[in-house]
Amino acid sequence: MKKALIIFFSICLSVFTAWGQIIKQPNPPRLVVDEAGVLSDDREATLEQKLVKYNDSTSTQILVVIVQSLNGLDVFDYAQQLGEEWGVGQKDKNNGIVVLVSIGDRKMRIHPG
Repeated sequence: MKKALIIFFSICLSVFTAWGQIIKQPNPPRLVVDEAGVLSDDREATLEQKLVKYNDSTSTQILVVIVQSLNGLDVFDYAQQLGEEWGVGQKDKNNGIVVLVSIGDRKMRIHPG
């Protein structure tokens, strides 16, 4: 029983420690965030313009985030935290999408918001 409690608290501690290891939302907010430096400035700006136009015409918000590492988090959890903390989509319509790419981890997730 003691061992089970220790394991439980260790898992809880690691989950809470991992929370907050996602990148911070840029100010002013953007729909394309390339922390890994994969996109050229021109391509990043072009994609940003297209996503802003799409958001304006459909009210569906798509966030594209490229990171170097997931910092030990699961790709699902990282994308979930991005969507929640950054407020992707409209709360009453639940119409946000997070496209997360981790270069170093070689993982990707398209996550509904």
